[in-house]
Amino acid sequence: MKRNYIYSDILKAISICFVILMHSLQYKANADYQKIYREFGFDFWVAQAVSVFVIITGFHYAASLEGLSKEETWYRKDIFLKKLLRIIPAFTFIFLLWNVYMLFAGKYKIGIDSLFLYLKGGAGPGGYYTPVVLQFLVIFPVIYYILKKSLIFGCFFVFSLNILYEYMVYNGVIRSSFHRLCGIRLIMGLLFGIIIYRYAGQLRKSVIPYLMFAGGGIFLLYHNYGGYRTQFISSWICNSFMGMAYSAGIVFFAYYHEDLLEQLFEKPVSKKILRFIRYIGKASYHIFLVQQLWFCISFPLRDRIRIRYAYIIDLSICIILGCAFYFIYSLIEGRMGKKVKINPS
Repeated sequence: MKRNYIYSDILKAISICFVILMHSLQYKANADYQKIYREFGFDFWVAQAVSVFVIITGFHYAASLEGLSKEETWYRKDIFLKKLLRIIPAFTFIFLLWNVYMLFAGKYKIGIDSLFLYLKGGAGPGGYYTPVVLQFLVIFPVIYYILKKSLIFGCFFVFSLNILYEYMVYNGVIRSSFHRLCGIRLIMGLLFGIIIYRYAGQLRKSVIPYLMFAGGGIFLLYHNYGGYRTQFISSWICNSFMGMAYSAGIVFFAYYHEDLLEQLFEKPVSKKILRFIRYIGKASYHIFLVQQLWFCISFPLRDRIRIRYAYIIDLSICIILGCAFYFIYSLIEGRMGKKVKINPS
């Protein structure tokens, strides 16, 4: 079945809005934030944003890898560099803007700490994401070919890595915040993305997607509202392997009902709305970078000024500037691509 990937653009657009919403609410006291979190069931929609992004990344990486010819490889210089250039220059630009702001504000001195901060993903909420995506670029083919060779062994291998990670955190071998430096916990999302890409037809005829969605949903339900607190999965519950299963169900259902999503936007006005939503989805990484910078600037101001409905302002500014950043970046990338030819040898 020919796919236009409408479902992934829509899910990414929704997810980046959820990321901004989560970070916007975090400037309040933790007690207020946790109260809002529970009352509105954020674990079941807002907090699934990262999981959805990673699963869709796994799906698109699988499609990209399968689309390579016999003469091409994932690690070939021109192909791999092209993928890197979609991430590193945009991130570096935003990081430099943050440095300029901090220098003019008199809050910062450039030194060795700047390098470490850059390598960690920069300042601002969600700073771990860029280093994790770069790790995905390196390790993805390994996971993909293990799965391609043996689905059962591949699932067992990735699941074992997740169990090992949780065990090490539980026993204090590594800190729970280690996921901000290492993407090992999130590779479960890559696994689900690959499985949806390769086995969607078979999955549609089975109850497996329903079991994943229900199992992950019940886990989140009991953890948040049933008085159950797992100790083994010690942190970031929504993006653990159980939370990922719930998100994988959402992505799978959206993928296999893409035609229904398209039918919702059949009218001319609706098609324009869909085009705008899809553009937000395509610009989601650039919007993410803009929100990092925006919250670095705006959080200190909110300590002095109480802004009502700040999340509306945050969403508007981050989406508008992020889309503009993506538009300009795409133009530059397109022109540079025509002028520069990279020798693959």
